[in-house]
Amino acid sequence: MVTGGSTSGWAKKSVAWALPAVLVAAIFLWGRFSGQWLIVDRPEKSDVIIVLAGDRTDLRYYRGLELLRSGYGEFMFVDAETNVKYGEAATQSAERFIRATAGDLQERIRVCPVGVTSGAVQACVTPLHPQRLLLVANNFHSRRALSVFQNRLPQYRWSIAVVGDDEAFGAQWWRKRAWAKTYLMEWQRLAWWLAVDR
Repeated sequence: MVTGGSTSGWAKKSVAWALPAVLVAAIFLWGRFSGQWLIVDRPEKSDVIIVLAGDRTDLRYYRGLELLRSGYGEFMFVDAETNVKYGEAATQSAERFIRATAGDLQERIRVCPVGVTSGAVQACVTPLHPQRLLLVANNFHSRRALSVFQNRLPQYRWSIAVVGDDEAFGAQWWRKRAWAKTYLMEWQRLAWWLAVDR
């Protein structure tokens, strides 16, 4: 009887110690790998490449140009917002920038004026009758962007290519304050998309 009681007590103490240890391990693993989980980088040969608007640098554009030159698409659209800043719409700035930088690829690139919905992208690509579309986005934004377009425009086969911006984000998000801020904001947006908007 005594032996059985002490064995039962030992088992209860083991469980009491194990649960917090498992919880701490789960939190550690989540923190360690959840930044990497935001990133989806699986470009596929496509009919059209779409460079998403909202980049604070030109990294997305140049990645799209590289993909176009490498045969990942026949045509490329550069999303640009229609709002006016300093007397000029972003679409006008984008068109001028393409003329200055695209070289021999210029005829295969167009600006797609966008608002806040994926409907504008559909309006731009529909005349080309594509089946496969390749998005170009920042790494931290890639999982949500791919999910949004797959959900909103399921008639196309989607893939995505990413660019990194070392000032904005790194998968080891805890190493820099700016990375941690981006990480938290993107997880909040992804959670909202998955739980509400989708």
